[in-house]
Amino acid sequence: MINLVIGPRDIKSSSIPEIIKEMIQVAYSRRSYVRFRIYGGVDITVSSTSNPRLILRDYLRAVSGYIDEVGPDPKYSLSDEEIASDEEIRQDNEEYWAGIIDLYRKFSAAPPISIIDEARWRSGVGNHEIYRSAFIFAEYLAKFIQMEMAEGRKLKDVVAECLGKADFFYPTGVYVNKYNCAEEIFDINDRNLIHSIAFHALFNCWEHGKELREWYDE
Repeated sequence: MINLVIGPRDIKSSSIPEIIKEMIQVAYSRRSYVRFRIYGGVDITVSSTSNPRLILRDYLRAVSGYIDEVGPDPKYSLSDEEIASDEEIRQDNEEYWAGIIDLYRKFSAAPPISIIDEARWRSGVGNHEIYRSAFIFAEYLAKFIQMEMAEGRKLKDVVAECLGKADFFYPTGVYVNKYNCAEEIFDINDRNLIHSIAFHALFNCWEHGKELREWYDE
């Protein structure tokens, strides 16, 4: 049973190995299991008797997508089946990330988005974090759509796909804190608002805004 959940602001250490050792010490002093989340969105549970080396090993496996959760008492040796599974996932990850890197290179080299009302676009950004996030997200979305249209595809056929790409490269509502943990700064309603602001900014200021609005209204 997990008795104590530690948030990122309560973690004093900075490196992953030191954080693990710190949380094991907390578990010892509190005489409880401790659950915490660190870089990569990995949930770790430790007890006073957890082996920090094995926790670190399984943390690295979790970051790579081999397992979902870590601790509190990992096996000293992995089975042949676990080793084979890790290797299969590793190969899949290499192909996946090669595709992501290639996509980002193409994104970086692509022309900027075609804004037809620069003054209105600049005035809409504002100083509020939600508006800044919305306009950055809008640029990602519009640029991915333009890239697909440059390949001869129709806007209505690529918006959903490009939304997924934009959300991947610029996930709205999170930031990375000093502990390298992703923290939510907006709730789901705020994230919906960010998407709404982004779409309406593109409706009014982007070269393909009218066509995007037609897709949106369907």
